[in-house]
Amino acid sequence: MSVLTQKLKDRLETESKSAELYHPYIFAIGGVGFLIALWAALTLGQIEHTRLLLQLFVLNVAAQLGIIAIRKTGTGFGVSPAINLATITAFGLQAGILLAFSSNIAVWLIMSLRGKQPIKRTIKTLVFNAGTEIIALLIAGFVLLNLRQWLQTSWVIFKPLDWFIAAVFNDQLNILLVAGLLFLQKGIHPKAFWRRNAWAMPINITIGALGGALLSAAITDMGLRGILIFMVPLVLSAYAFHIHAHSADQRLTTLRNRTSDLEIANQQLTRLSQHKEQQFVSATKTMQQSLDAVRDSVQMMISTQNHLPHERQMALLGTIATNEQTLRMLVTNPRSADSNPAQGEDIPHMRLFNLSELVSKVTAGFEGDSAEKQIRLRCHTGDVPIHIEADERMIQQVIQHLISNALKFTNAGGSVFVSLAVKNDSTTLSIEDTGFGIAKSEIASIFNPRYRSEKHATTTTGEGMGLAVVRRYVQAHNGTVNIESEVDLGTRFTITLPLHENILPTNADFADFVPSATIYTTDDYFTHARNAISI
Repeated sequence: MSVLTQKLKDRLETESKSAELYHPYIFAIGGVGFLIALWAALTLGQIEHTRLLLQLFVLNVAAQLGIIAIRKTGTGFGVSPAINLATITAFGLQAGILLAFSSNIAVWLIMSLRGKQPIKRTIKTLVFNAGTEIIALLIAGFVLLNLRQWLQTSWVIFKPLDWFIAAVFNDQLNILLVAGLLFLQKGIHPKAFWRRNAWAMPINITIGALGGALLSAAITDMGLRGILIFMVPLVLSAYAFHIHAHSADQRLTTLRNRTSDLEIANQQLTRLSQHKEQQFVSATKTMQQSLDAVRDSVQMMISTQNHLPHERQMALLGTIATNEQTLRMLVTNPRSADSNPAQGEDIPHMRLFNLSELVSKVTAGFEGDSAEKQIRLRCHTGDVPIHIEADERMIQQVIQHLISNALKFTNAGGSVFVSLAVKNDSTTLSIEDTGFGIAKSEIASIFNPRYRSEKHATTTTGEGMGLAVVRRYVQAHNGTVNIESEVDLGTRFTITLPLHENILPTNADFADFVPSATIYTTDDYFTHARNAISI
C-alpha cells in the first residue's frame, strides 16, 4: 500500500465526524479483506522456510512503523508493497496475503498499546486499512504470478515488466478504494483525488516494482542474508527521499508564507489607496463648500453695492474670514478633512468660542447658494450668545456639511431652517429642511462612508463622505447625532454637544423661571405641523 494512500487513511483517525466511519462502505471493504485472509489461511500449503517468512513479517512491521514515524514530520514512501509482492513470488499468493494481514494487526496492536488514540477509532482504521491492502494485493499478486509465468515463455526482452504491472495494479487499486471512501464521506470526486496524488504515483510504483524484484531475487539466492543486504539500502533510499520531500515541503511552505505576506501587503496598500482617495474626496468637498461660501458672500456684497446694513456686512466678512481659515488649514494639513483618519488624528483641539456667531457665519455663507436655488434659508441662534469649549474647525465642518446636504436635497421653493438652543447642560443644533426625506430603511446606513441614497444617486453629486465626517466629529466631542425624516416631507438633524460647566447656565438670570404657558409657532416645517396637530 502506497504511503500517500496510507496518509489519507490516517486522516480518518482524526476526522471529527467519527459517526460517518460506520458507513457500510468501510465494513464492506473490511469484510471482503477478512474473507480473502480467511481463504488464504484455509488454503495455505506447507511453508518450508518459515524462518525467512517470519523475518519478512518482522521487516514488514518495522517498515510500516518507520513510515508512521516519518509521516509525523512530512511525506514518506513505504516499502511494504515491495515486501508483500516479494513474499508472493517466494512463498505463494496465500502467504503474501497472510503476511499483509498479520502485519496490519501487529502494527495496530503496537499503536494501541501506546494508548494515543481510542481503541474504537483504531479498530475502524484497521478494518479499512487491512481490507484495502489485502484486496489490492490479491489482484496485484494474481497479475504478477500469471505475468511471470507468461513472460518466461514470451519474446518480451524487459523481464521485470511483470513487477511494474503488478505494482501499478497494487497502487491504483489502493487509490481507487480510498477515493471511493472520500467520495462517499466528503464528496471529493475520484478524478480530482487521483490528479491531486498523481505526482507520487511513479515513485510508489518504482519502489514497489524494483524493491519487490530485488527482494525476491535476494530471498531466492541468499536467503536471510540477502534480505538484509537488499532491504537496508532500499529502506535508506526511501528515507532519503523522505528527507528530500520534507525539504521540498518546507520550501513550499516558505513560499506559501511569502505569498501570504505579499497578499497581506497588497491588501494594506489597497486600503491605504482607498484611504488616500477618501481623504482627497473629503478635503475637496470641504474646500468646495468653503469656496462656495466665499463666492456667495463676495457676490452678495458686490450686488448690493455696500447698501447692506453694517451688521450684515460684518457677518459676510466674518464668513469670508472663517472660510479662508478653513482653506488655509486644508492646504497646510489635508488630513484635517479625512473621513477615516489614522489613530490619534481625530483628537479635537479644544478652545472656548462663540458657537452662536459661528453658526450665523456659516449659514450666511450659504445664502447665495440658497438664493440661486430659490430655497428659503433661515437661521435662529437666540438673543443670548452660546459659548462652548470645542474644536471650532470640526464644528464648522459639521455645520457646513449639514447645511450643504439640506440645500442639496431640497427642491426650489423649499425651506432650510438652522436653529441653536441650550437645554439643561448641553447645546442643541438643529438643521431642518423640507426636502426629499430619507426612507426608514436607509436611515441606519446614511452615516456609512460613500453611502448614497438609491432614489437620488443619479440626481446629486458627491461621494457620500459628509455624514461620516459629521458623526465622527460630533462623537469626538462626546456629542450625539439624531435624525428624523419622512419621505417627501423633509429631514431634521439634531446635534447635541455638552456645555462646559464653567459657562453654565448662559442665561443665569432665568434659572429659576417657571413658564406659565406654552406657545407654538407653526409654519411649513413638518415637525412643527405635527406639534400643532397635537395641541
